Amino acid sequence: MSLPRRPRSLFATSANIYLMLALTLLMTVLHITWLPLLSAPPDLMLVLMVAWSLLRGLEEGLLWAFAGGALLDLLSGGPFGAFTLALLLAALLAGAVHRAAFSATLLQVAVMALATFMYHIVYALVLATATRPAWGFVSSLIGPALAWNVALLFLSYRPLVWVSRRTGGEVMRMP
Repeated sequence: MSLPRRPRSLFATSANIYLMLALTLLMTVLHITWLPLLSAPPDLMLVLMVAWSLLRGLEEGLLWAFAGGALLDLLSGGPFGAFTLALLLAALLAGAVHRAAFSATLLQVAVMALATFMYHIVYALVLATATRPAWGFVSSLIGPALAWNVALLFLSYRPLVWVSRRTGGEVMRMP
């Protein structure tokens, strides 16, 4: 006889999530790129947040965006809130379409592409309030980052499904 599973709270069972968030933060800060194919590192925190938002919805996506953005802001030399604002806006996009996104591969790519574009533009606009950004440099980063982010979205899906199941979440299936 098995006992019914008690619903788990988001914070009570999220040791795996915190570990993944810490590893992502470490890799993001160190600018680790796994293959020297492209000129820009991937936006690991953005990829993780978008994938989690697509899996679990807007509320959890916003939580990840806020936590990850605040940590990135604390470790960056830019104005505080730049990463947080950029990630929160991308989370709004991904969380808004989370029910439909994993039933259509093209929609996944579109969400990641739009989230990447929004993330870089919002971050550059926030930096523009403090300094004068080189817009050519920002535009040269968006293309390679987009390629990395879309590829990493597909690579991170299966491990995130596992984490989502371990933490008691409902998971959408890919076709």
